[in-house]
Amino acid sequence: MPGTVDPNGAATTYYVEYGTTNAYGLRTPDRNAGAGDAPVAISVNLSGLTVDTTYHFRLVATNAAGIGRSANRTLRTARPTQPRPPAVTTGPVRDLAPRSVALTGTVNPRGLATRYRFEYGTGTRLNRRTALVAAGAGTAAVPVAAALTLSPDTRYRYRLLATSSAGTTRGRQRSFTSPRAPAALTFALQSNRVPYEGTVVAAGSATSAGAGGVDVVLERQPFPFSGPFHRVASTRSASDGGYSFTVPRMLLSVRLRVVARTTPAVTSVARTVRTTARVGLVATRGPVRRVRFSGTVRPAVSGARASLQRRVRGRFVTLRRANVRPEGRDRSRYRITIAARRTASVYRVIVTPLSSSGHARGVSREQPIAGLRRGR
Repeated sequence: MPGTVDPNGAATTYYVEYGTTNAYGLRTPDRNAGAGDAPVAISVNLSGLTVDTTYHFRLVATNAAGIGRSANRTLRTARPTQPRPPAVTTGPVRDLAPRSVALTGTVNPRGLATRYRFEYGTGTRLNRRTALVAAGAGTAAVPVAAALTLSPDTRYRYRLLATSSAGTTRGRQRSFTSPRAPAALTFALQSNRVPYEGTVVAAGSATSAGAGGVDVVLERQPFPFSGPFHRVASTRSASDGGYSFTVPRMLLSVRLRVVARTTPAVTSVARTVRTTARVGLVATRGPVRRVRFSGTVRPAVSGARASLQRRVRGRFVTLRRANVRPEGRDRSRYRITIAARRTASVYRVIVTPLSSSGHARGVSREQPIAGLRRGR
């Protein structure tokens, strides 16, 4: 480092202060500049400097008259001539799905032709790898990525690796868990017709990635099927995928469906359960060879029609119809009277509610009636 010192006729020494800031912190040993009256050319070597670093320095001279300091100057040490391996950063995953993902990161080739790949695995060892891909020979970090095929519901570990003629660099390890695959979902009803206040059983199978343990939700949409579905109950499918729901006390026709809460969620088809009217039947012998059929109907199905049927040659034939009349808040009643027959017969009553009631037609039990005795 060259410079000049003018002793101004007094014995003078000098040194150089230097450091990475203008606070310096380092100095060279004192040197003799003589006692002349003219500027003296000096040169000082600085050693132990860090490569590719900016340093502050100044010249300081001392004699009996005082201390003189030069202005602050700076220098930057040269970059190393030895090539360096690429710099890498392992980035986060992107577009994560049950069976696919994109791994990301950055690579700085540092001026040398560089290639990169990702190492990954499901255990403690990263024993799988993507193909080597060129990252160029620039001096700035460039984004890189690689697509993987995954197994659903599996934890993976990965890192980015880059290599050039100067060496190989590995980024830090990161991890992620692939989502569960959409469920394979089946759904069926034990029966699609249930008596009023009866119970319906819905069952099926829900598996994801070949295994059970899927969260399943039962939803219903009440008659007239124009509103949204509402949650009824939830469960978790067994190890074999099986599940079932029991819905008690059905009061109105509904649509039922099941939603498997995987990613993405899977929704079954909606199946309709018709709630049928409960029809009672009592047969009573009346005077003048008459038989009266009567019974209660639940719920109170205003405007319904009751049809009395008799079995003829293996099928039922309608004999007479009557209106069903309300009787209290939750029930109705019908009465039908016919002439008694001389031969034994089997009867039943069908009650057909209005389509706007939200109930399906109900059928009573079958009632055998003995024939009239001779002479009666």
